[in-house]
Amino acid sequence: MRDLKKTYGSGCKPEPAGKKKTYGSGYKPEPAGKKKTYGSGCKPEPAEENIKLFSEEDTINLAKAIAPELKVGDVVALYGELGTGKTFLTQWICRFLGVKEYTSSPSYVLMNEYIGKFPICHVDLYRLDSIDEVLELGIYEIFEKNLTIIEWAEKAKKLLPKNTIHIWFEFENSHRNVKVQSYKKLRLGESLPD
Repeated sequence: MRDLKKTYGSGCKPEPAGKKKTYGSGYKPEPAGKKKTYGSGCKPEPAEENIKLFSEEDTINLAKAIAPELKVGDVVALYGELGTGKTFLTQWICRFLGVKEYTSSPSYVLMNEYIGKFPICHVDLYRLDSIDEVLELGIYEIFEKNLTIIEWAEKAKKLLPKNTIHIWFEFENSHRNVKVQSYKKLRLGESLPD
């Protein structure tokens, strides 16, 4: 695996152009009953890493780097055309999380459930046409009780939690470009070979 590109921002979104800056203590008494917040007031940006995968072994190494960072309640959203590697990556994430049984694409059954270190729900939204159909699956309950891996996640984008790990696959000549966006520090560059 080569050409790893990391982009980490300062963790803060820049202030909108034209916004008036104020100086001074900035202290304002909080209204009664309002929750206090501390810190810089910045909204952290997700880290983004761009990777080129040249082989199945590269995809296995990507799964090996991601799997240890996952837990119940996490959502991994996979995007990309047919055959770009979404199911293959899922199979190896599951394997690295202790799933012994064969992990298959749930295209026709919509979801498969597995038990490894913890419950894993593999969802495939390819055949669904609306947000209502996604909601009928009980998607929020699935998110709470499992590690959830979703193929064709663009069909549920409005429903995904903010801390979702997004992974986009795209063909380019003899390799696949993969973009990983996450609020977690996945350390992909440290785990993947050159």
